[in-house]
Amino acid sequence: MTTIPSKIDPTEQESTGRTRNLPWMLRLLSLSAGLFILCLFVVARILQPDEAGLGTHMQLGLPPCTSISLLGLPCPSCGMTTAWSLLTRGQLSLALQRNAGGTLLAIIGIAYLPASCYFFFCGRSTRGWFSLALAIAIASALGVSICQWMVRLSVA
Repeated sequence: MTTIPSKIDPTEQESTGRTRNLPWMLRLLSLSAGLFILCLFVVARILQPDEAGLGTHMQLGLPPCTSISLLGLPCPSCGMTTAWSLLTRGQLSLALQRNAGGTLLAIIGIAYLPASCYFFFCGRSTRGWFSLALAIAIASALGVSICQWMVRLSVA
């Protein structure tokens, strides 16, 4: 006769329940990612958006865009720092004009902040649906950025 376990092992909960417990290393990694994104938003808020829509990153001591310097053409990420800076000021439409993909990445970052806290403090996963949604959202934002870049190249 087999005995019935009195308690479900947390590692078996994935196959029987809605969530599974995360190891501490993944919990810390999730919190670190959330803190990194939060730091990006703080820096974006401190920076003054460039009037031309490009070059906000140069306030950090970074060089001008290599693509513009060498080819005279913007790269897909041109305007991304400006878009983040504008978004932190509530200027969504102007941020979308500067770099729509970058604006979408910032919005994804905003959505990830509470999720990183949930993963860290509750120590539970979402059985993969969150990771899939996050991957699709990031790929979509990058696709939008590339499409906007191609439009800019065809107009230039």
